[in-house]
Amino acid sequence: MRYLLYNPLSNNNRGKQRADGLLIEIGEAELIDVTAIKDESLRVWFENRDIDNDEIYLVGGDGTLQRFANIVYGLNLPPIYFYGAGTGNDFLRDLGPEAAKGGAKINQYLKDLPLLTIGDKSLRFVNGIGYGLDGMVCELADKIKEKSDRKISYTMLALKCCAYAYKARKATVTVDGLKKEYEGVWICPTMKGRYYGGGMMVAPNQDRLNGEHTVSLVVGHCRSRLKLLALLTTIKKGKHTKSSAVEIFNAKSVKVEFSKPCALQVDGETYLNVSGYQVEV
Repeated sequence: MRYLLYNPLSNNNRGKQRADGLLIEIGEAELIDVTAIKDESLRVWFENRDIDNDEIYLVGGDGTLQRFANIVYGLNLPPIYFYGAGTGNDFLRDLGPEAAKGGAKINQYLKDLPLLTIGDKSLRFVNGIGYGLDGMVCELADKIKEKSDRKISYTMLALKCCAYAYKARKATVTVDGLKKEYEGVWICPTMKGRYYGGGMMVAPNQDRLNGEHTVSLVVGHCRSRLKLLALLTTIKKGKHTKSSAVEIFNAKSVKVEFSKPCALQVDGETYLNVSGYQVEV
């Protein structure tokens, strides 16, 4: 049996349209709106699937995939094929050009996911965490989505935050037990994949299938907004790693604490007023 799960809210409320188009491509399948089902009920539904004869098609963005991954984590699953219908689609971008076209089998990518803790909330993430300026970008993007369905330029929002909206923080970073302190921290993401923000290659050497299952912590720090602006122009192609303002750590345990709370994004989903976070592999 084929099942086509979709998020109608993805891609600025165009998810159902994407699902309808995919249904024509794959033929007969049962359409299921994942926003209409509670997480607990959806997990029970997956527990009752036939792993040898069923096929699952998932349509949504990175946020949809993250929710899905948390629901099914640890289960034996039938083949699952993911079709991007988000504003960023960084997960599929990380898998490569063929996967970005849609239809990538993703079962292997739903295993050994890092665990994020924010306050008393814990969840798995598939792609990455943005904290600092990059979190504020998602906060601003969410406000735009509430008012309009126009296409959002994450690059332009990042430049706005760089120019005046975001103020750098002091940060205490603990990586595999080693503590370091930084002044003037602008970004402090932890990545399972290479991309975030709609194609920013912030962790160019990160391999989501590496044998140690490690993540990459990226600390971007400098005192000058002009230097930051120059740095941001290099992230798109992953050239920022050559800058003295960037340090990247390969780690199994990460703890980040900021001197002042700010927004944090997890696979494109935004959390406000976050003082710090922890990641354990």
